[in-house]
Amino acid sequence: MKMGKLVEALPALQKLAAAELTPKTLYWVSKLMSKIDKELAFFNEQRMKALSELGTEVEPDKWKIDPEKRSVFEERMTELANIDVDETFKVVKLPMSENVSLSYNDLRSLEGLVELDFVEETE
Repeated sequence: MKMGKLVEALPALQKLAAAELTPKTLYWVSKLMSKIDKELAFFNEQRMKALSELGTEVEPDKWKIDPEKRSVFEERMTELANIDVDETFKVVKLPMSENVSLSYNDLRSLEGLVELDFVEETE
């Protein structure tokens, strides 16, 4: 899985983690988020490094990339997004009985990480 896929999935994962889930599902979502957080920490560290080298902080957490350095920044971000993540993620099965609303875009970004389980559990 590519680093960019994890970055893309983050908002949907955060939405899922904030939902009222059953303990079993919450456990697996929590484990998934812990693994992803470790990978995203590296991404954010490298992104901030590139921003500080190639840009100017205009407000707290707001950066402006110098126009002549924009292509270098974009190359670095593309390279970072294309890193193959050396981690195995257990796909979280999300039972239809869970009280969570996900959009089509959320589901698309969660592919390979979370899948809907259309079979109702009997436990």
